[in-house]
Amino acid sequence: MNQPIRLELPTPFSIGSVNGWLFTDPEPILVDCGQKTDNCINALVNGLAEHGLKIADLKKVIITHGHVDHAGLSGYLAKRCDAEFWVSDLCWDWVADPLGMWHKRTDFMHDVAIKGGIAPETAAAITARMKDMNLIWDAVPVDRMVRFTSRNKLQIGGDRWDVIEAPGHSSTQTCFFEPNSGRLISADMLLPIAPVPVIERYPDEDKNGNAVRIPGLSQFMDSLKLFYDLNATTVYPGHGPVFKDPHRVVIDRQRDRIAMRKEQCLELVKNGKQLANEIVDVMYAHFPPESRITGFAMVIGYLDLLLDEDAIIQEEVDGIWRFSAP
Repeated sequence: MNQPIRLELPTPFSIGSVNGWLFTDPEPILVDCGQKTDNCINALVNGLAEHGLKIADLKKVIITHGHVDHAGLSGYLAKRCDAEFWVSDLCWDWVADPLGMWHKRTDFMHDVAIKGGIAPETAAAITARMKDMNLIWDAVPVDRMVRFTSRNKLQIGGDRWDVIEAPGHSSTQTCFFEPNSGRLISADMLLPIAPVPVIERYPDEDKNGNAVRIPGLSQFMDSLKLFYDLNATTVYPGHGPVFKDPHRVVIDRQRDRIAMRKEQCLELVKNGKQLANEIVDVMYAHFPPESRITGFAMVIGYLDLLLDEDAIIQEEVDGIWRFSAP
C-alpha cells in the first residue's frame, strides 16, 4: 500500500505549517502545496529532494480547497513543471482567479464585520491587512487545470480514491477517501481542534441582489455526521501529524467543544450582549484585538447554530445585527 509522505510546509499563520502529501509511486503526485513564500518553496524543494525528486518531476498536483496555504503555490509550480493541476468544480475559480475571488471575499467580510458590530474603521483595517494575500498566491492557467467533482474517483498512488465534498471550514473543500484501506486525506475537515468556518458568501445573490452568507459552522456540523460514519483507519490532515486517536474520538471532542462554546454564547445573549462583536470581546478576550477576526467567525457560527435551534432571535437595526433570547 502506497502511504503518502508528509511534507511540512511553513505558513505565516498562527496554525503553523500546512501539509503537502506526496505520493511517489507510480508517479509523483502532490496533494496541496502551500503558499508562495521563500521558506515554503525551500521546504518543498528540500522535501522533494529527500525522495530524489524535483519540482519538475511532479506529474499531478491536487488541491483540496481554495485557501492560500493549500493552493497559493500552485501558480508558481505551474511555471516550473508540466504537471496537471486537479481542482474540484467547487474551488475552480479560486485556483484560476485567486485575486478576483479574494477581493470579493474581503469586501464581503467587511460588510459582515459591520453587521456584526465591529467599528467601521476597525473593519476597514482588518480587510486592508487581508488585501496583500495576492502576494503569496499565484493563479494557474486554466489550460493546465483538470476539473473533478464528487462523482469522480481520483487515481492517487495507484489506488482509486473517492471524492467527498466537505463544506464548513470552506465551501470549496474536498477530501479523499480510499475505502479498501480506510485511508482518508481530510484536508482541514478533521483537525485536532475545530477549524474556523471562514466567512464567505454563496456565489449567487438573492432575489433582491444581495449577497447571502454561507452558515459555515452549521455546514461543518453536518459534514461531521458524514465523516463520523466513514470507516477510516488512518487520517492524513491538512495540518499536524497523522492522527493517533480514532477519527470518531476527534469528532466527538470537536462536537463537545463546540456545544460548550455555543452555550457560553447563549448565556451572553441572555445577559444582554446583543452584538456579535460584544460576544467576541468576552469569549475571545485572550486574543489581541487585531487577531479577533477568527474569534468573530466562530461567534457568528455559534449564533447560526443557536438560530437553527430557535434559541435566539436575530433582527437587523440600522444595518447591524442584534440578537436576543426569546
